[in-house]
Amino acid sequence: MKTQALYKETVGQLLHRVCGSDSDVLMAEFFRLNPRQQSLFLTPGQWVNIPDVVSEPDAASAAVEVIDLWE
Repeated sequence: MKTQALYKETVGQLLHRVCGSDSDVLMAEFFRLNPRQQSLFLTPGQWVNIPDVVSEPDAASAAVEVIDLWE
């Protein structure tokens, strides 16, 4: 997917805006998809490729085993 950078936007801000995360893995994938991008700072209006986000189960949504201490 391609998107345009906003004014004074960094790679981390763009990934958080578009993907909802700016993890190190996502950042590394971003730079792999955009080999000419050498800086964390983007030019306003610059088109960049965004990595596909694979949703991982959140800790809050994972099944939780409840242990009753009192009966």
